[in-house]
Amino acid sequence: MIVIRRFRAEDLSQVVALVESIFREHYEIPMYMNLFSAWPDGFQVADHDGRIVAFLLGMVSGPAQVRVLLLAVSPQYWGHGLGTQLLWTFLRAGRELQATSVTLEVRVSNHRALSFYQRLGFTITGFIPNYYKDGENAHVMERPIG
Repeated sequence: MIVIRRFRAEDLSQVVALVESIFREHYEIPMYMNLFSAWPDGFQVADHDGRIVAFLLGMVSGPAQVRVLLLAVSPQYWGHGLGTQLLWTFLRAGRELQATSVTLEVRVSNHRALSFYQRLGFTITGFIPNYYKDGENAHVMERPIG
């Protein structure tokens, strides 16, 4: 059974492994824990019998605004609705903070993610050249919360 729940410190190694395998990125451990400490409800995981198979990490980014930093789903779980469930959970948490919008960045080449976010009401609102470590550009996307 898959459960969406708040991140716990013991999930960290599995979250880091997902980030490294899906995004080919490495972030320092304190980053995850600092973001979790700042807003625990902004860090949700999909737990399949003790195995973290997806997660969403976000933050409060300004007055009435939250931001998705990372959303990852193990490829073998694509199409099971986990990304959607994690995003709805995140939006509810943002609404509780009285946030009115959510933003995120996505690789210009990531057509699967762009389509996913557009299906969930996000629109492209900006462009950031050379945003990623490998020099790829990013689209900025936003949607209202409510």
